[in-house]
Amino acid sequence: MEHINNRGGIVGRGILLDYVRYASLHRINYSAMSRHPISLNTLLAIAKEQKVEFRKGDILLVRTGWTKWYEEHGEEEREKYITNGSAWVGVEGCEEVVEWLWDGGFAAVAGDSIGAPRPPPFDDGNADW
Repeated sequence: MEHINNRGGIVGRGILLDYVRYASLHRINYSAMSRHPISLNTLLAIAKEQKVEFRKGDILLVRTGWTKWYEEHGEEEREKYITNGSAWVGVEGCEEVVEWLWDGGFAAVAGDSIGAPRPPPFDDGNADW
């Protein structure tokens, strides 16, 4: 019998937190190309509403709507916003979130945004963590 390690790829339990749906249900208006951080409290609220229970080794996926925005806009609009480099929706890049991810034992974190978690502003002096 072939061992699972010889097959390649990543095997894990994926957890999808759907911020797009949550924002719609809670009348949160945002643009995927705006500086719009998703806080830890919001992630936990989404998980509660979706009845998600986290386990060590989970692969956390966060749907932000960024990919949909990208696919719906032309090259000029994409370049206008993407070259900015710091204004997009995503999980808040802060010590609290990083500690939660570490303490939660997540195997991986991913999403449909440019980065997860999204970094703090370059000029706010909080990027020392």
